[in-house]
Amino acid sequence: MPRRVSKNVFDITRPDSDAPSAPPLGALLARTADGPVVLAPARAPVVPSPARAVPDEPAPEGVAVTPAVAPAPQQAERPARGVGGRPEKAKAPVGITAVAVRVPSALYAEASPLVKGPGRPSWGQLVAWTCQDHPAAVREQIEALAGEAAAPRRLRGHGQQGAPAVQVTARLLPEELAVVDEARRVSADLQVTRTLVLIAAITVATESSHPE
Repeated sequence: MPRRVSKNVFDITRPDSDAPSAPPLGALLARTADGPVVLAPARAPVVPSPARAVPDEPAPEGVAVTPAVAPAPQQAERPARGVGGRPEKAKAPVGITAVAVRVPSALYAEASPLVKGPGRPSWGQLVAWTCQDHPAAVREQIEALAGEAAAPRRLRGHGQQGAPAVQVTARLLPEELAVVDEARRVSADLQVTRTLVLIAAITVATESSHPE
């Protein structure tokens, strides 16, 4: 319960009996030595002064004096680009066009000896050379394949019989690609793709490698 204070607590003419019972400040604070209290003067803030040229002794004749220059602040070096992270993807050689096609397994088995081994051409060279050496046979084979693809009663969907196939990637130089694109122009009525040209050229190459 808080202590009740008399009404004349702030009256300076009140008798001593009404004085508060709090202990005097002398009992709370430690006694100090008698005498005047001397306060230390306040220290002024230190402000850096601009650099002043200090007169030095004159340099001897023939000796160049280089003025002192403050070093420039160094910037943190950035790491070089391309360091760390994922490795970059291998890029194909410039000027080479890769044409991928799936050929029947039987045709792949017959044509593999023509491109595998030392002294053998690549798939792209085999296709381009066959189109150059046997243009009429390649054109006939393209027309036959296009006719089969456009057959009116060709099975499709689940009724179509599947056959195993192997992917072949022919990498063609610009001049070899031009030969393949030229073989596509067999007829204005047929939409011939590069896939048909590759299959037709590989078929003709296998047939011409073992004539009857």
